[in-house]
Amino acid sequence: TDLELINLKSPARARNILAQVAGSIAVAEAKANFEHRDLHWGNVLIQTLKDNENESNWNYDIDLEHRMLVPLDGFEVCIIDYTLSRLEMDNELFFTPLDSDSYFTQTGDYQFDIYRKMKTITKQNWAGYYPRTNVLWLDYLCHKLLELIAKSKVAQNGRRRSARFISFEEKDRDTEELEL
Repeated sequence: TDLELINLKSPARARNILAQVAGSIAVAEAKANFEHRDLHWGNVLIQTLKDNENESNWNYDIDLEHRMLVPLDGFEVCIIDYTLSRLEMDNELFFTPLDSDSYFTQTGDYQFDIYRKMKTITKQNWAGYYPRTNVLWLDYLCHKLLELIAKSKVAQNGRRRSARFISFEEKDRDTEELEL
């Protein structure tokens, strides 16, 4: 289930989701000068684990001196869609230039602000390595996780709480919600 469709009830689960994503990105940065460049919430999948896997941990070996241990807490995160990503592997550079103006002209979601911020950071040098773009996407995911928590609290209370900084969009999808 993608992150956009889950029913997130716990700030601890949100922290765990963010830790799993950040750990994965940190390892990829260290090993391949990696940038995802399109890490919106539809590109983060959540999978519920079997009972015997619930006590497992992910060990993120970032480099020889840094390791990150994240408890799975009953689910694991999978990052998908590397179409716009940038990485270096076996002395080769792989990247996709964001040449289409559609990335930078759309409005209505924080996701589109991230594309514009990436354009500023990279100065449209899409071959260059700018790990700050990953930080922008982690900030985006923090915002979305906060929205999911607030949305869940609104549903639990049966009424809408006022929150100046959070907005919600109702989804008309024919899928099951995953509760975390």
